[in-house]
Amino acid sequence: MGRYRHILLLKFKDGVNVDESVKTLEKQAKENESIVSVEVECGQDITTPEVLRHGFTHIFMMTFNTTKDFSAYRSHPKNIKHSPTFSVAIADALTFNYEAVTVI
Repeated sequence: MGRYRHILLLKFKDGVNVDESVKTLEKQAKENESIVSVEVECGQDITTPEVLRHGFTHIFMMTFNTTKDFSAYRSHPKNIKHSPTFSVAIADALTFNYEAVTVI
């Protein structure tokens, strides 16, 4: 069985301090390290033409050892506490969850 990945593509609302919002997400991720074993990567798109990315500018990818770890993360009070604060900055989000399978 492969590792479990949670990918979040973000489009921020106009006028939002994006750097502050990203720092909030990074802080949340660091706090969640104590909940379960998780690796977090984040970044801003720098090369994709706007027509292809549809306004999505940032990605957060979390890798968990198991789906059980992901469930524990999602339902943990620390995670739930941050959601409303962060959600007000988001114009749109695309989430994708999958079990990673190495092909090469």
